[in-house]
Amino acid sequence: MAMLTNDEITAKALDRLECELGPAAHTTRKYEGLFGPQPNKSNTGATYRIRKPPLYTVNEGWAASYQSVDDDSVDLTINKPRSVDVEITDEEMHLNLTNFDDQVLGPAMSALAHKVNLEVMNLYDGVWNYVGTPGVATTAAIDYLTAGAIMDDNCAPRDGSRAIFLPPHAVAGTVDAIKALQNPMQKRDASWRKGLMGKDELGFDWHMTQVVKNHISGSNAGEGLYNGASQTGASLDADDFTASSTRIFRKGDILDMTGYRSVNPVTKEQITNYLRRVVLTSDVNSDASGVAADMPTSPSLVASGKSQNVTGTQADDSAILLFNSATAYVSTTFSQGMAWPKAAIALAFVELKVPEGMDVGATKTDRDLGLSVRFTKRWDQDTSSWKCRFQIFFGVALLRPEWCVRIFQI
Repeated sequence: MAMLTNDEITAKALDRLECELGPAAHTTRKYEGLFGPQPNKSNTGATYRIRKPPLYTVNEGWAASYQSVDDDSVDLTINKPRSVDVEITDEEMHLNLTNFDDQVLGPAMSALAHKVNLEVMNLYDGVWNYVGTPGVATTAAIDYLTAGAIMDDNCAPRDGSRAIFLPPHAVAGTVDAIKALQNPMQKRDASWRKGLMGKDELGFDWHMTQVVKNHISGSNAGEGLYNGASQTGASLDADDFTASSTRIFRKGDILDMTGYRSVNPVTKEQITNYLRRVVLTSDVNSDASGVAADMPTSPSLVASGKSQNVTGTQADDSAILLFNSATAYVSTTFSQGMAWPKAAIALAFVELKVPEGMDVGATKTDRDLGLSVRFTKRWDQDTSSWKCRFQIFFGVALLRPEWCVRIFQI
């Protein structure tokens, strides 16, 4: 087998990585150039602070009413080194390895791409919006239209970048469920031939992905009541649980809060279609008295002012609804897709330098797409083998969780 050069291997690796990215390709990449060494500048470090646009209220009088400038921000941290490491013996190199591209490079890049895609889909547990029912296939057009409406309620951009990523069986069920609605006829024909949803249907570009995340709900079986009325802030107090129970709620569980409604972030008008929802940001246990104090939730509930996101009254001792039910989802496992516009999630790669003293080494970067791959290869005389590494270094951040919607499935 004629061995490719280091530049050829790395260039092909970059091409393969680009082709395999699914959810990861649907992210904003504009923060890429802020990391790593830059001419005449010191390194920024591993974390960059991304500020969100501030919210203000409008004064309705002649007298001034000054407001502070809120510093609401999200950290994008480069903290995910990932690699595929391959050892090729002399026997394999000279007798068994007939095509390096197909036998080594392609599968390695596929594995790395799936890992990057998975990191993006892992962000689901910071999202509180949802459509569908856990454990039930979501296929009806109205559910996907509702996902778009939830984005609109939260002022997500309609810039043509909204996309949905679903597991294979969910795509199949949706194609079948809405085939009668697809017009013009060529769109229906295309879906029939390929078995896939297409571009710009029901307000989204549609994608099938195999890296959707299963969620396991907490073990609470309908116990627990809110301990205190009209609670606000980034945590909720509850009691009346079985004493010393673990994982009564899990990170990523969503609570629908009876008596509370969401509000439009700009007008502050009540959104009447669904209850205010919050997501648990870590697992919750009860103490020896059956109390779960300070259950950490997102978003932080604000009842007034320019950051208001909730209205109504939540009663003391009211029932806790997990996915809008007190008892239906006890340790339930279900899959889910997700919908979001590109600007909701950030992804950034850092260009890795080629270390000195390597037999073969190269780094290739696509500046337009913001992707970078390093390939190194060295000879180990003790084992008579070549040790190869394909490496990437990146970070992801959920910038606007309110613009994302989880799509519950079986």
